Amino acid sequence: MLPREDPHEALFDVYGEALSGLCAADNIPVTLRRFEKRLLAELGYAPLLDRDSASRPIDPERQYVYELERGPVAANGSQGGERSGLLRVSGRTLLDVAADDYGRSETRDEARALMRALITQRLQGRELHTRSVLKDLSEL
Repeated sequence: MLPREDPHEALFDVYGEALSGLCAADNIPVTLRRFEKRLLAELGYAPLLDRDSASRPIDPERQYVYELERGPVAANGSQGGERSGLLRVSGRTLLDVAADDYGRSETRDEARALMRALITQRLQGRELHTRSVLKDLSEL
């Protein structure tokens, strides 16, 4: 995701922390979500998590459709699913991810789908080699 020869020192530090967490087998999904969030932020694509696309505070009791180019939009009954770049996510999950709180299983599941969609969008068809890194780490 980075241009060659771009040092991104802060991201390198975050990457090192993530690898340490993965090697220690500390809550792997949480480690990955925190890294993914920081990765996007360091690259200038921080996800909008505490406000909707119209700059209104996120309501933890509402459902949102996360439009990859705009951010969260309050969902109506006919929106949803992971089709056409739309991803349904609860307001509680958005606020939990903003606070790096992954205690709820719903938050972990929705955050995984959200981060995957955001990163896939930024990769623009290129492949991310996360699985091979995790496989290599598991063999150590």
